[in-house]
Amino acid sequence: MDITIKKGHDKSKQPPYAELSGQEVGDYIVEDYIGQGGEAVVFLARGKTTAKHYALKIFGLDDSDASRLGDALPEARTQSSVEHASVVTVGEPGLADVELGGIVKSILYIPMQYSLLGNCHDVPPFKDAPINTREIDTLTDLLDGLRAIHEKEILHRDIKPANILRFEERRGAAAVVVLKVTDFGMAKVSFAIAGNQPRASGLTPEYMAPEQPDHNHSEAGDIYSMGATLYYMINGQDPISGPDNRLDVHGWQKAHKENPRPNAMDYNPRCPAQLALLIMRMMSVNPAERPSLTECIETLDNYKSFLNQKALSRFTIADGLKAQIENGHGGHEDNYRIRFTPTFNAIFDPEVHLLCGARLFVIRIQMEHPIFSEYRRLVEFMAEKFSDCFCMYEAYGSFDIHAFVWSDEDRVKILRKDLRKQFPASELHVNEAKNVNHLHVESFRRSGPSSITVVGALAVQEGIALAGVDRTDYTSDWKYPEDTPEHSIRAFTYVEAVTRASMDPAMLTVAIVGSVRQRMQDLLKVKDSLTGKLRFPRITLIEFLPESKQLDQPVALVSFVATEYRFIQQLPTEIIELGGNAVKTSTFLETGRLVIQSDKVLF
Repeated sequence: MDITIKKGHDKSKQPPYAELSGQEVGDYIVEDYIGQGGEAVVFLARGKTTAKHYALKIFGLDDSDASRLGDALPEARTQSSVEHASVVTVGEPGLADVELGGIVKSILYIPMQYSLLGNCHDVPPFKDAPINTREIDTLTDLLDGLRAIHEKEILHRDIKPANILRFEERRGAAAVVVLKVTDFGMAKVSFAIAGNQPRASGLTPEYMAPEQPDHNHSEAGDIYSMGATLYYMINGQDPISGPDNRLDVHGWQKAHKENPRPNAMDYNPRCPAQLALLIMRMMSVNPAERPSLTECIETLDNYKSFLNQKALSRFTIADGLKAQIENGHGGHEDNYRIRFTPTFNAIFDPEVHLLCGARLFVIRIQMEHPIFSEYRRLVEFMAEKFSDCFCMYEAYGSFDIHAFVWSDEDRVKILRKDLRKQFPASELHVNEAKNVNHLHVESFRRSGPSSITVVGALAVQEGIALAGVDRTDYTSDWKYPEDTPEHSIRAFTYVEAVTRASMDPAMLTVAIVGSVRQRMQDLLKVKDSLTGKLRFPRITLIEFLPESKQLDQPVALVSFVATEYRFIQQLPTEIIELGGNAVKTSTFLETGRLVIQSDKVLF
């Protein structure tokens, strides 16, 4: 219930319960009517001895059995035991008599902290706004306030945006808006006054948990309602669409059970995927699948740490990889064989990375001293700094290490700077890869509407089961490294020396692409002697264009043409020698050397 003064009411009309104005209730003097909900009426009051204002909640002004008000007093006193910065302060409740319509009525009153700024239903605090560290702190404090209420063995039972109040407080020299939970425990007070009769009234249909109309109340029910409330605070819209009749409790219950879980990013793209996913989990239909408040707080804390890091690292070096780096393979430094996949080994479709705003970059490093100790240092650096979503393997030829990464330009700039600092004498090339639609999946589904979402990708990545999210929609069915092909992967690298000429680079690229395709036609017609199928089912083309758009100096325009590989892990080695002809190369699958694979989505 909103316990702030309603703006814009008709002053010419007598407000409800006007005759209570000026009457003393315990240590308070009633001044004005604020609102009403259920069995309680809320008034603006001030202390007898101070000018401080309170929201005074009064029970018993209706036809309630006055004899039961005393039974409800212990429940009301429980509320005053909760002390938390994100929980409205509740004063000492009491019993009193007031005169209403010439009749003396016994009442139960509860004084509460009064808000001048209104509630989060009237002013959704995060609508159309970025959600950064400060906002995450506010949400964390709010969840911790609800946890403090539960620690006193109090269930709220009616969490909604109107029961999250806004207060202005001083933090040093600055004034900040603080959110606080109110109206907690009122259901049990009303329950006691009603003679402990079960009732479905008192629930707010848009925000109630689906089990609450069946009189199943728990901390998990409060978590559901808090998730629905957070959704509204971010988007300014109710999370669930239900029947037009708000009194149709069972219709709303059906909607909460059967409607898709609301994705806060649909209406507010500035909402972080981590927060949107947390809200969906909080609103799980099955209470057992909802995270605890402690887990909710830890999730937000982890996201805040991620924001504060402003770094690329997402996981530390696995023990198995560290052991191989430190010891070499079989104790011989010259037999450097590493195959490593982190715990998460699903391979995302390129569409998922693109949806999350990532682009594919290729990183090539020619070491000054390609010896075991330098490899070890490079691997440790890459695993620490560059572990969001990448594939790295050792190559023969002009470059010693290749890495393919889904990232953004700013992060890659940081990485380039760090690599040059760590390996100043090595040659480093960092470029964006082009034409990557079929880079490491069988097909690329951008031709039609897609059901994939950023939140769904995060759920798949973190191994969280989420209603409506099918893991196979996001990932390839190829698993590394169990189903690597038995035969060698063959590829051809075409290299052309390019100088400034009458034709522009785009036309030149087209010419090379056409030449490459023509050269591969005969090879594509070759059939496997065992299966009778085409040995090489398709061509995958990747063009790496020079960083400089000026062609004053000769540069290499390279087109990779693969005949069998499907995935990033199977890409061929780099340039062996410059020339106008195709050069057959080997891949890491043939060399059996260094392979490090991860496929995290950036958020």
